[in-house]
Amino acid sequence: MGLDDETKLGQEKSESLKGMAARYGDEVYTGILHSDAVKEFRAAHPEHAEKSEQEVGLEVGYVTNTGRFVGREEAVMIGHRADQLKKGIAQRRSKLLGSDLKDGWDKDKDSE
Repeated sequence: MGLDDETKLGQEKSESLKGMAARYGDEVYTGILHSDAVKEFRAAHPEHAEKSEQEVGLEVGYVTNTGRFVGREEAVMIGHRADQLKKGIAQRRSKLLGSDLKDGWDKDKDSE
C-alpha cells in the first residue's frame, strides 16, 4: 500500500455525510431534504422546469464533510462507517434514503 492509498484510506474513515444534494454536471445543489436540493436546481435552470430529473440527468445524493458529492450507493458505505445510519440499514440497502439516517445525523460532531 502506497502513501496515496494510506492517505485515501484515512480520509475515507473520517468522511461523513453532511447534507442532501443534487448534482447536474459540475453543479451541486444542497438542501435539508433532497427535494430542497432539486428545487434549488430548478430555480437555477428554469429551462428544465417541465422535465423529469432523469431527463435532465440530475443525480440525487449527498455531500460529505469534505465537500465531496457522492451518490446514494456510496453514501450507504460512508454513513455506515460514520455511524450515521439506523440499525441494519447497511445490510438491507444498496442505495441510501434520507429516512435511513439516524436522528441528528447531520450535526457537526467537531463543533460539539
